[in-house]
Amino acid sequence: MHPTQDRQTPEEGIRLARRRTLDADMILRDPDGHGEVLLPCHNVSVTGALVAAPIAVSPGSEFICDLHIAGEPVQMRGRVARVCDHGAGMVGLGIQFTDLAREAHERLVAFTLPVARA
Repeated sequence: MHPTQDRQTPEEGIRLARRRTLDADMILRDPDGHGEVLLPCHNVSVTGALVAAPIAVSPGSEFICDLHIAGEPVQMRGRVARVCDHGAGMVGLGIQFTDLAREAHERLVAFTLPVARA
């Protein structure tokens, strides 16, 4: 098993990759250019992120995601994989990254690697 993977599968509601806490905002943009929203990102991994939103978004909704990690911009495509209660009137959106450029993947690996080794 890869050192960044948990033992359970997404079908069981468990993440495949370890996440690292992140205090940053993520911009979710409609792929067709019809709008964007800035949401707080709470954690990130090489496979996805958890953001807090004031309203639920349908699972399967697709976005272009912009995020800054260690001062560097990272852009990827993603889709809402799960929606959960996040407390304080917010919902958590589990964003699964669906299209990562090599450079974006490398930045995410470098950012999350210290957690995998801990």
